[in-house]
Amino acid sequence: MKTPVLFALLAFATLCHPLSAAEPTVDTMPPVVVKTVPEAGSTVVAPGVVEIKVTFSKSMRDQAWSWSSAWQGSEPEVVE
Repeated sequence: MKTPVLFALLAFATLCHPLSAAEPTVDTMPPVVVKTVPEAGSTVVAPGVVEIKVTFSKSMRDQAWSWSSAWQGSEPEVVE
């Protein structure tokens, strides 16, 4: 009884994730952050710096972004 179940699970896994899947390439991977100004993790940032610049590995569409927060109330103050 265990052998048919094991065989069925193995067959299902093979069909869902074939071994011949294409390797990821730069074109198929999502964009990632490659540079920030000020530098990410920097602890020496001049008081009054109100702009953060982010460079991505690929072109990004304008107006296709959103804010997220680490915890309630951790969102940055918006300066316009």
